[in-house]
Amino acid sequence: MRHFLVLAAIAAAIAAALGAGPCEPVAPDAGNGGEATLEPLADQEGWGVSGPHGFNGTLLWTEDEAGAVWPLEGAFTIPTAGYAVAAPEISVMKSLPEQVRIVLTVTPPPPDAMVAQVITNVPVAAEIAVSRNALFSVEVMETAPGAP
Repeated sequence: MRHFLVLAAIAAAIAAALGAGPCEPVAPDAGNGGEATLEPLADQEGWGVSGPHGFNGTLLWTEDEAGAVWPLEGAFTIPTAGYAVAAPEISVMKSLPEQVRIVLTVTPPPPDAMVAQVITNVPVAAEIAVSRNALFSVEVMETAPGAP
């Protein structure tokens, strides 16, 4: 038992010397940002989108008398209140076909914030005016807690 305590003290000293602090657990499906998955829809022309922080949505090709667009509609399902989701950032590379990058930015509440433990749906919507053959990528980025 004494050897175990000595080894534990040595490990703690090494961790302190290297600047390692206690690890914070991360919920398995909390996400921390990353690429979303796009799956073709069987019944409509478009994509199902799923990603970190419980994001689920669609990108559907839509044509009417006003023109043609790809509406992005979806929502994050977040386990607590206090998260902020910025408006989608959309970048279009003028190539053939166009390459569209959609960035969804999520800001968690500060670690010391008092938040309700309630599942919160945060909607996201945008309209993207590009051709029917456009290529899409969707990324969910997480900023530091309390960042603007």
